[in-house]
Amino acid sequence: MSEPTTEAIRKAPREAIRKATAVVTRGNSEARELLVFEHARTGLQLPAGTVEDGESFEAAAIRELAEETGLTDVTLYRELGYLDEISQAGNPFHRHIFHFEPRGEVQERWPYPCDCGDEITLFWAPLATARLDHRQQPWLDLARAALEAGR
Repeated sequence: MSEPTTEAIRKAPREAIRKATAVVTRGNSEARELLVFEHARTGLQLPAGTVEDGESFEAAAIRELAEETGLTDVTLYRELGYLDEISQAGNPFHRHIFHFEPRGEVQERWPYPCDCGDEITLFWAPLATARLDHRQQPWLDLARAALEAGR
């Protein structure tokens, strides 16, 4: 039996890395706003990350939201959907996206330490016109469609 070629290894299916994303909104209809953060190297993003071993997608979204924004007083409304995607490095991702709203008042803009060692800036952007960087726009497109459909 011969060894697999590099091409065969590259094309072999791999288990998808489980990911979770938090979409945090406030307000209603046309005035609805989206919580985003600006990272100096990777641009405008949503809170998101990898699901840990033994963790549910939902629990990961709650954890990532707290880790990346400091917000813990939130209501999880529902899962908005999921996407299967391939990272820039060629790794398959299976991502679930969840909708949250904060309870009580939240600042308009605030700095927060990033786990990468940098500081990020969190702020509210109009949901209808927000554009994300770092390959995240499909996540926002899915979330917008689900929110508009009331799903």
